[in-house]
Amino acid sequence: MQILYRICETSIQNKKALPIFIYLCDMFELLFTGFYLGGIHILSAPDHLAAIVPLSLMDKKRSWQIGLLWGIGHLIGLLGLGILLYYFKSLINLEALTHYGILYIAILLLLVGIWIIYKSKNSNLLQTKKTHGHLSKITVGTGIVHGFFGFSHIYTLAPTLSMNDISFFSYFGGFAFGSIVSVVSFTYLLCFLPERLLNKQSLYQKIMLGSGILTTLLGVIMVILFFKGQSIHIH
Repeated sequence: MQILYRICETSIQNKKALPIFIYLCDMFELLFTGFYLGGIHILSAPDHLAAIVPLSLMDKKRSWQIGLLWGIGHLIGLLGLGILLYYFKSLINLEALTHYGILYIAILLLLVGIWIIYKSKNSNLLQTKKTHGHLSKITVGTGIVHGFFGFSHIYTLAPTLSMNDISFFSYFGGFAFGSIVSVVSFTYLLCFLPERLLNKQSLYQKIMLGSGILTTLLGVIMVILFFKGQSIHIH
């Protein structure tokens, strides 16, 4: 990627590049910038990890699929936010959206954490299709809320406000793809946790209980800080 970028930069500086080549270089740069930012965005956010990890551990053999579902939900929410910012930015109160978005995410973490704690007491966990179906719906819904109400997305997508349509979708496409690759890769690694941790039922339930408690605790802290009027720095 760096080699191609240097070729583009050199050609443009020497004025030897065709207009279409310069245009493609710009699109390429936006695409990979979005991909990079989307990737680090997922793994640098404690609220993301607090939701992704316990949900993925509930389906320990197919954790990457849960990551994919969360990534798709996140993409849907992010797309909705991106379209609103790009096409209706004059009608949106960004301050209110970022302010109350934190509260919505906090409440979501509370609900997810409580659900995980409740399910951890069930010795069968995901032995039923009904429970697995609930997990899939909750995972997608969680991703949508995180994608739409995550206030840092506004700053990440801020450069798109001055872009034309093609540039916007190049940058956004890279960001969305980077986010999904990142979350799927991370949750896939959870499959390689030591088997003794996941195959021993009592220990596995304790891990699930602990992750549910941590998720709930983060939600409680975020709610308290919200009503105290203190800033919450999450991505």
